[in-house]
Amino acid sequence: MIPPGMRVLELGGANGDLLAASQPSYGANADFSPVQIQQAMEKYPQFAFHLADAHDFDLHQEFDYIMLSDLANQLWGLQQVLERVSRHSQSGHRIILNSYSRASGKSRSTAH
Repeated sequence: MIPPGMRVLELGGANGDLLAASQPSYGANADFSPVQIQQAMEKYPQFAFHLADAHDFDLHQEFDYIMLSDLANQLWGLQQVLERVSRHSQSGHRIILNSYSRASGKSRSTAH
């Protein structure tokens, strides 16, 4: 879904593998787990990793693509997170949500 060479932000990106797979020209990751951030920094030193909660992060940057993979179901305030995300994108940029439905047993991806 993401062409190589884009500016990509991943929220709740854990170990950075999905961010790396997107082959960004600039990649950033925000996660609230210090252990995950440390591991990701060691594995992918070329990316910017931020210890932050998706509900109140602000990186003061804009991105071409923002990924929230398997994060939506973990949030208590999805609307609040999406408002934060909108600060990091411009019209025409993409937000990619991926979530797992326990009811259907299927994963769904959406890009807007």
